[in-house]
Amino acid sequence: MGKAFLDQDIGEAQRVVDTNVSGTIRLLHLIGRDMRSAGQGRILITGFIAGFIPGTFQAVYNAQRPS
Repeated sequence: MGKAFLDQDIGEAQRVVDTNVSGTIRLLHLIGRDMRSAGQGRILITGFIAGFIPGTFQAVYNAQRPS
């Protein structure tokens, strides 16, 4: 988001989290149900290295790595 964490707009930070986390969960749920109905399919959830390293002005984004 390009600013220090405490200088960021909390609404914008929440939008990023909603997009990257809540949006992913909703998409997986929708696709998973379709695959279950079809009796086939697989989902691969991947992470990214940014969650394991410090990122200047990236606190919200980097904190969203899968555990």
